[in-house]
Amino acid sequence: SFFETYGNAVQEAIAPGTPALTSEGTGAAEILKRIGMSYCVVDMSDYQKILRKVRTLSKKRVPALARMKLAELTLPSHVQATLLARIEKHLRLS
Repeated sequence: SFFETYGNAVQEAIAPGTPALTSEGTGAAEILKRIGMSYCVVDMSDYQKILRKVRTLSKKRVPALARMKLAELTLPSHVQATLLARIEKHLRLS
């Protein structure tokens, strides 16, 4: 992902264990960092680094713990609770 704000491609790849790369500033980057996979967030203008990452990650699977964390973060109940908390915080600050 180069500039997608939040697509499902990264999640869909990671869920069964396939590594995926994304760029800083995307919603997917935030998720990858939260599940301990910040090494998959790359500078998309550094083509040599991308190539090295692809070569390295193509030989690996996503760790089970990261997949479990991803599943927890994307549960509808978790997403709803997070969204409500942010709205309530915003309303208190307004």
